[in-house]
Amino acid sequence: VHGAPVEQTGIEQGSCEDASAKGAAELALTKINEDRQEGYIFALQRLSNVHTMKHGENAIVFYLTLDVVETNCSVLSRKDWKTCEPRPTHNTPVYGQCKAAIYISKVHRVVRLYKYDCVVTPVPAARVAALCPDCPAYLTHDNAEVNKTVALSLEKFNNENGLSNRFALLKVSRATAGMAMKMYYHAEYTIQETTCTKSAGAADKC
Repeated sequence: VHGAPVEQTGIEQGSCEDASAKGAAELALTKINEDRQEGYIFALQRLSNVHTMKHGENAIVFYLTLDVVETNCSVLSRKDWKTCEPRPTHNTPVYGQCKAAIYISKVHRVVRLYKYDCVVTPVPAARVAALCPDCPAYLTHDNAEVNKTVALSLEKFNNENGLSNRFALLKVSRATAGMAMKMYYHAEYTIQETTCTKSAGAADKC
């Protein structure tokens, strides 16, 4: 992410149907996903607003508002967002907007993402329940049952992975709960290797 130009004069309204604006939106989202360090890759749902500003003789700065949806690919996978599947209704989808400013000079083949800000939120539970009553509901990451699910699954991983050192929780990315024969909990999280060997207890500080 690079520093944005100081000049703000000459900004013009653009068209969301313009091919260059759509191309800029795709490039911006690629850069955004590359810069993010946690969570899931965003896919472009649509370009909802665009302004442009000429920069020098051959370059344009695009100021974009992107409607995005969360995919099932972790940002750590570094996959192309176009190859990732947006989460369907039964998998508690997450959606929102990213606002971005991106500099593009086709003549010099330069693309710079100046700045961006993304705000996303899960689809309301009531809407999911109305469409799919049996689908799991989104949970906060500090939920006690989520913590228990993470602890048990991580301990199982440490016991069975065949590696010399223990792994510890880095961050919970996503958590849901649903009802089948009984309540069930699902958690997705990232882990990191510690300096503790397998002989160290789970409660030991690593």
